[in-house]
Amino acid sequence: PGQWPTTDGQHYTNTGYKAWGDAIAKQLGDLPQVKALQKK
Repeated sequence: PGQWPTTDGQHYTNTGYKAWGDAIAKQLGDLPQVKALQKK
């Protein structure tokens, strides 16, 4: 909580949405299923 800045406590700022999207992409990239696909 608090690591992604918001405008009103609910909606992220542009920087917050960027950080949120980057975090999701990183987590998806770390999934074993995705890593297995990258090896093919």
